[in-house]
Amino acid sequence: VGHGAGARVVAHAMARYPARAAVLVAPVLGDWGTFGTALRRNPVGTVPAVFGAGLRLNRRQLFSRELPDADARRHLARLGRAGRRAQWQLLTGRSPEPAVGRPPVLVLGSPDDRVLPATALTRAARRYASAPLLFPGMGHDLMLDARWREPIDAILDWLDKDPAPASG
Repeated sequence: VGHGAGARVVAHAMARYPARAAVLVAPVLGDWGTFGTALRRNPVGTVPAVFGAGLRLNRRQLFSRELPDADARRHLARLGRAGRRAQWQLLTGRSPEPAVGRPPVLVLGSPDDRVLPATALTRAARRYASAPLLFPGMGHDLMLDARWREPIDAILDWLDKDPAPASG
């Protein structure tokens, strides 16, 4: 299971090692379309990242309006900063290779994500022969948003159904 840039790590791992299944939450798999969206939606926070400074995301990008301000401030205060090399690889790195053994992959996110466009969710899901599971009205950080239980329950339900193909 990986979220955002962590989903990219999971995708690269699946390209090297067999997996029973994977879950990619709001996956930033790295393409210029995603970078272009970030630049249009958050130029003040994105341009400095191109030159080695930290990528800056704000409350509006990460969370829905439903999340109380106090909770959003608490979550934002806990966010770490990505290293320069990691940021540069997200912006310019190669896309992950196909997964070894074609494991089932659940891709989920929000069509209202202000970091990742809905088209990126669709592209990521198609890459793994599935369709994205969408949670309208939520922000990029689904797992911290006001309705966080919905995506968590969906992930657990999907995993409970034992999505891994039977080995013969």
